[in-house]
Amino acid sequence: MFFNYYSPTEITEPVLQLLKRFEGRQYELITIPIKTESFSVPSDCYNNVNKKIQLSKGKIRYGWSVYDNDYFIEAEKHAIWESPDGEYIDISCPNSENINQLLFIMDDVDDGIYVPNIRCNYRKQQAIDDYFMIFEILNVLIIHYGRDSKEIKDLVIFPHELNDGVKTLYSLIADYREYIISGIRNCICGSSILYENCHGSKTVQRTLNYIDEIIKKNNLKKN
Repeated sequence: MFFNYYSPTEITEPVLQLLKRFEGRQYELITIPIKTESFSVPSDCYNNVNKKIQLSKGKIRYGWSVYDNDYFIEAEKHAIWESPDGEYIDISCPNSENINQLLFIMDDVDDGIYVPNIRCNYRKQQAIDDYFMIFEILNVLIIHYGRDSKEIKDLVIFPHELNDGVKTLYSLIADYREYIISGIRNCICGSSILYENCHGSKTVQRTLNYIDEIIKKNNLKKN
């Protein structure tokens, strides 16, 4: 089960909450059309735009694509194409097939290819915050212990000692995603007790402790 992502078509309350995370930055909030090219590759917007520039000139503009899923809203680092006539177009594949336009926070900051998403839990559910925490743990591991595979594009390689811990994180992501979508308020463990009063963040914290023990036991060095 997956979230049904869409890009907001108007300035909703969740959008305003997300924009608070950008206070102090210079940005422009715009809505742009999505027109993918035959060469567009999913999750490769930087290279997509650079190839478009080679074919049609124009320039790259950096920012954040905005996606909502009725549970939380998030901003994902993204790049779009500005045509020689000054038209903004997203030429990369969207996160969902039913999206044909994109709400875009254009800040023109090149933060690099791998930048963690900015997420806002507007439903104020602890399980969603814990879902975010799982991603934060994974992001830290990628930044400090991961390296890009030379054989497979977009594949991050970890020290073999961390493989089980990383697999646990990906398993938790799937479990929490299904739990959040289910709308069940009882605990994710299946008990009749509310999540907040049962396991709450304990499952995520236990996984974090397990990974910390692996790092210390094997004296793993950061990149």
